[in-house]
Amino acid sequence: MPIDSPFPKRNPREVNKRFFRPLRRLIKMNYFRFKVRGANHIPTEGPIIFVANHSGWVALDALFMMMAIYDTAGPAYLPYIIVHDMLIKVPMTYHFLKDLGMIPADWLQYGREPLPPQINPVAIFPEGADGNSKPFWKAYHMQHWKTGFVRLAIQHKAKVVPVVILGGEEAVPVAATLDALKPLLGSVAPIPLSLAPLPSRWKVQFLEPIDFSHYDPALIHSKEACRDIAAEVHEIVQARLLKASKGKPLSWLSNLVDRDEDEDEDENSPEKTASENPAQQSAEPNKEVVSESAKPAENSLPPKSIDRVPLSDALSDAFDPFNPFGQDERV
Repeated sequence: MPIDSPFPKRNPREVNKRFFRPLRRLIKMNYFRFKVRGANHIPTEGPIIFVANHSGWVALDALFMMMAIYDTAGPAYLPYIIVHDMLIKVPMTYHFLKDLGMIPADWLQYGREPLPPQINPVAIFPEGADGNSKPFWKAYHMQHWKTGFVRLAIQHKAKVVPVVILGGEEAVPVAATLDALKPLLGSVAPIPLSLAPLPSRWKVQFLEPIDFSHYDPALIHSKEACRDIAAEVHEIVQARLLKASKGKPLSWLSNLVDRDEDEDEDENSPEKTASENPAQQSAEPNKEVVSESAKPAENSLPPKSIDRVPLSDALSDAFDPFNPFGQDERV
């Protein structure tokens, strides 16, 4: 089976011919608009991991990101890509996409052996299928990030490059999330709103890389620490994504829906319920109401025992506005 192959195949020349050239033709026809920002942030040496937001029922966002890397950093930097195991197990999709250098997502599961160092660079969408299956009214609001990229980055002492991709929400919108197939596929699936990609503006923004060579290798055994680090990188990408999508119609809709959901959560919070029930307060005057999110995790490490690299520099970069082809940027 292809999934058991020791090394995935990757053929930059064939990828350029079969995938990138058709995209460039559509760009030349103005069917798609395409901009690249922050290409100077792509490292020129060492292990590299690209982590990006995921959207759209078909992975056009992955192709646009890979084309941006190919065109600005060169064919040698075309990354291997982590994909859903089903794309490799199904012969038809495997043979169509095999030149992309597909790696099954199962390889990043907790407890598995690390990827061989020869597989470099690597591109990962930490949202997984939850990201490209989210409906259009949740556009630009990322789902929870899985932690496989954190363990891989620490194991390989890699530089992690956060990437923001805009365009998938409009080009291949999702009508609804299909949960019924999860027992069969192992994940949710998207229901397309449009079967053909729609004209759209694409933008790929590479943010300042985060050096994971300074992290304590023992952290890969702490699920709580890996979740915390993944959440920090998630915050970097989410901040830039919301800023970059400001003014887009889908962004306005998703922000409205997100605001309503936050208000519903506040209304149903334990603190709110307790404040509206004076009888319960008088009956238990000394009992404090503590939300689940405020309770310490059982397996959490003391903050001082986690040797982390401050992300303040990367966070400040995430809040810088897009500059039209700033200094040292390549398109």
